[in-house]
Amino acid sequence: MKKLCISILILIIWLTNFAQTPTTFNYQAVLRDASGQILANQSVEIGIAILQGSPIGSEVFAETHSVTTNNFGLANLQIGSVNTVEMESIDWSAGPYFIEVSVDGTVVGTSQLLSVPFAMRAVTVENDNVEDADADPANELQQLAFENNELSISDGNVIDLSALINTKDTSATNELQQLALEGEQLTITEGNTVDLSALANTNDTSPTNELQDISLTGTDLSISKGSTVDLSVLQDGTGTDEQKLTFYGGNRYLTISNGNSVHLPFVLHEQDDDKTNELQALSISNDTIFLSNGNYVKLPVASKLSDADNDTKIQVEENPDEDMLRVDIAGSETLTISDSTGTILRLPTNDDNSNLKVANSDGKVVFGVDGTGMMYGDGSGLSNVKPLLKSSGGNSNVQITMNYSFYQNVKSVTLEAPCSGKCFVMASGYVRWESEGWDVYVSGITRNSDPNTSWDAEFDFYDHLNVATDYNCADIQDQYASYAQHRCFNVGAGTQTFTLWANKYTSSAKVRMYDVNLTVLFFPTAGTGEGTLKSTQLDDDSEQQESDVRFTSIPRRPDGGELRKRLDAMMNSEKKTEVVSNNEFVELHNKVDDLEAENEKLRKEKSETDQRISAIEKQVKRLLKTEKLEN
Repeated sequence: MKKLCISILILIIWLTNFAQTPTTFNYQAVLRDASGQILANQSVEIGIAILQGSPIGSEVFAETHSVTTNNFGLANLQIGSVNTVEMESIDWSAGPYFIEVSVDGTVVGTSQLLSVPFAMRAVTVENDNVEDADADPANELQQLAFENNELSISDGNVIDLSALINTKDTSATNELQQLALEGEQLTITEGNTVDLSALANTNDTSPTNELQDISLTGTDLSISKGSTVDLSVLQDGTGTDEQKLTFYGGNRYLTISNGNSVHLPFVLHEQDDDKTNELQALSISNDTIFLSNGNYVKLPVASKLSDADNDTKIQVEENPDEDMLRVDIAGSETLTISDSTGTILRLPTNDDNSNLKVANSDGKVVFGVDGTGMMYGDGSGLSNVKPLLKSSGGNSNVQITMNYSFYQNVKSVTLEAPCSGKCFVMASGYVRWESEGWDVYVSGITRNSDPNTSWDAEFDFYDHLNVATDYNCADIQDQYASYAQHRCFNVGAGTQTFTLWANKYTSSAKVRMYDVNLTVLFFPTAGTGEGTLKSTQLDDDSEQQESDVRFTSIPRRPDGGELRKRLDAMMNSEKKTEVVSNNEFVELHNKVDDLEAENEKLRKEKSETDQRISAIEKQVKRLLKTEKLEN
């Protein structure tokens, strides 16, 4: 273990209470190791012993302190706070006394206690009947006098100033001046008079209005908020008579270099002993500035901020009570904001020479709109600039094996939607009727659901299904028919899986689906929740509603439907005329005619839809090609 030493020993001793006998005084020390390094943040045991008579005298007091040094190796303790009994029993008039210090059991030094600790002896004045609170404000005043090169103060000492006197001057008295204080007026002979009333304690609320600064410029000594004194008469021309004034706020001493010091207790006395109660705080609320414990000031309200020629400006309510904010740039009204009209930004021209640009934090433009209304961008900042396309298809051959109430997964497409929007799902291919009887299939598109495991999914399937059959056609093998179906979905951000399901309705039917293509077009509407139908229009002429294409349709979940019973009867019979009467067959035939008429109507709707899809594809291609960024 390295030997400890105390490199700096500082004793700070003062009475802790003037109303009763003090029993402690403070002690500070900086601890270093043998190599001189400061022992920072170290736990040590410091022993204190007071010896009477000599450094090896008898021990009259001893105690040990467990302390931890700070970041600078400084340890602080109060001597007498541990062993109060022995401290109170010391007869301080029977000195001298010495203090012995040890660290972790090793004595590191002994030194004599000087006169400051013996102020404890002054407790005897408690029995004196001295009354100092007299009513005379002037009996403590002292007078400065200068005679024969000596500066003296009444009831004080004398300083010889002969070394400072200009020996080239043959006059012994021409630089002498006398200070005189009458009331609050300080006068210097052959000089000016200074009013000290501003320095007196007037119970004002400002902690700083009595503070003044002294400055020296050349030979002019000035005090702020006061006068200037020319000191050139004190110089001998060599510039060696310059002196500096220093004020020590802790003990209120004013000192002049190469001169004396003056104690100024009455000038800086804070009567209430509170250095912060005069401080005030500024605060602002809306258009008003408040001063704590004081008044407030309202700031003027400006309705317009403009440049020098007034053609570029921001204006609130150009007309009374219109509740509108206007922004003009170079004489043109560019931006208006109001409850009635919303927010309108006007581009300077109606072509691609004008642009509204949105940039990311790096300054890169990720989205823009030009004067023609064309949007452009790379999708990196605003995902709803770029639609998405996902498709699954190609050469395929799927035998439909599931019957009614069971559903076969024909094709699935999964797409990651970056935000909410619309998904337009299209399925197409062709169907082969393989039996010589009456074949039929039912198909439908769902999102993120399986009708085999969920009633809600099955209801959704039947609400948007597609039915096709070779009923009323010649009963020969290997008939073919084209297949197409589509549906729109509102989607939110995240993974979206779209599935084409199908069954052949009855066990006797034989249906095979070829080359099925399932395509998903995603049109963003931004945000993270599910889109709404109103927020996106697939056609400029009409607002799209969620819909599907039904070439023929049957009631939702036709478990007990009369048509379902008749269809089942006809499908389970080799000869239709043996199961139903002619009237019933005619009725069914008429229903099929009605269904075919509806089918024709839907084919026309499909043609219109195909045209819309073609227009959409053109728009998508245009958006995908518009990858340039207008910087």
